[in-house]
Amino acid sequence: MNPIAQRILKRLRRTASIGDATLPDEFVWPAYDGYSLANVASTVLRHFGIGGTGAPGLAEEVLGGELDGAEKLVITLVDALGYLTLTQAMESGRVPGFQTLAERGRFVPLTSVFPSTTAAALSSFHTGLPPAGHGVAGYRMYMPDRGYVANMIRLSAEADERMGRMLRNSGDARALLGVPTVHNLLTAAGVSSYCMIHRSLAHSGLSEMLYDGATDVVPFVNASDLFIQVRRMVTSDPGRPACIWLYTDTMDTIQHKYGTRGEEPEGEIYSLGYSIERELLSPLEGQDVNAAFMLLADHGHIQVDEADIVQVAELPGLKHRLAAPPTGTARSAYFHVRDGAVTDVRSALESGLAGAACIVETPRALADGLWGNGPRAPELPGRIGDVLALMRGSTTLFHAYRDDAVPSDIAGGRHGGLHEREMLIPFFIAGLGVRG
Repeated sequence: MNPIAQRILKRLRRTASIGDATLPDEFVWPAYDGYSLANVASTVLRHFGIGGTGAPGLAEEVLGGELDGAEKLVITLVDALGYLTLTQAMESGRVPGFQTLAERGRFVPLTSVFPSTTAAALSSFHTGLPPAGHGVAGYRMYMPDRGYVANMIRLSAEADERMGRMLRNSGDARALLGVPTVHNLLTAAGVSSYCMIHRSLAHSGLSEMLYDGATDVVPFVNASDLFIQVRRMVTSDPGRPACIWLYTDTMDTIQHKYGTRGEEPEGEIYSLGYSIERELLSPLEGQDVNAAFMLLADHGHIQVDEADIVQVAELPGLKHRLAAPPTGTARSAYFHVRDGAVTDVRSALESGLAGAACIVETPRALADGLWGNGPRAPELPGRIGDVLALMRGSTTLFHAYRDDAVPSDIAGGRHGGLHEREMLIPFFIAGLGVRG
């Protein structure tokens, strides 16, 4: 590990607390002060001389001088590529692409946001704000103004399998999100902003909301197709500033299905790195290309076995004290409590989970900056409930949102909590080709 990465990792692993409760050493607090995914968009905007979010950019020791003079930026987000998983794979010396990026530029750890789940993290990635600022605070969120639990990937009620129904009901994407996207700000300033996503996801509710303002949404078929298209884009229109935002979800899908321990995740790391090397880095080597390349993840994964799963319905003392089903994620659950029952619910969770979770009152965690500091989305307090369960180790909560759901459905790779395997993400930054 290089000295800069070592220094940053030590910083990220500092002991944190909520109120007077010290969090376990396995937890990593989101580093919204320049060392997190939420700081990327501000970095991009400032590179092009654009203001907008008011949030800090990435720290100088993260960036070095790799952005200097670049007229085109490529920002790749690999869903679920955890820092610890990647560094373990790279120790084998058989991971192309990633090793080349580390040698040519910088490779350091950052943190995800809280909760470490795609809906919240991608909302921060595309707005430059922590979850407190944009209000997307979970995979599932109770929406008091709508009276239902929403699935924040589909952007529909949990019981509604159709995509984007909340967008239809809100009028447009910006009204639902409540803040401008980085694409709104870039294109208004004359910088083209392209979003590239697998063709199966191009019209998901979340994508439609977060890509608002983009110059174009470009679907791709697989990793080789993706990086061939990127190569063509960075070598065209010289002198014209542009950002190219890439998202690939295969690593997440594989770990949810197979878990984190098998050969499948490492195989996907190799496959993705090979495409980066063969279709982008090698063909551009020695060429006059005025571009920089960033790669990061939204979160990592932790392995969850069936024995780690706790059914919320079997925890005594909760059933009649909750105003809504538990929401957030299975690794960080929000409990919306009936009036006067906060102490009882907290006690019931502490007793029922017997040390397998840190139970805190949500207003205290909000005040301490778990979702970020600065201006808050006015809807946020109502969405994150009254009591928060932060799961320790591999313990994971299960609630049946469908009649046919069973606990084994969530065995495998999971994320959403504060464990370092979920929170630590990689960040690469390097130039492409040779800048003239």
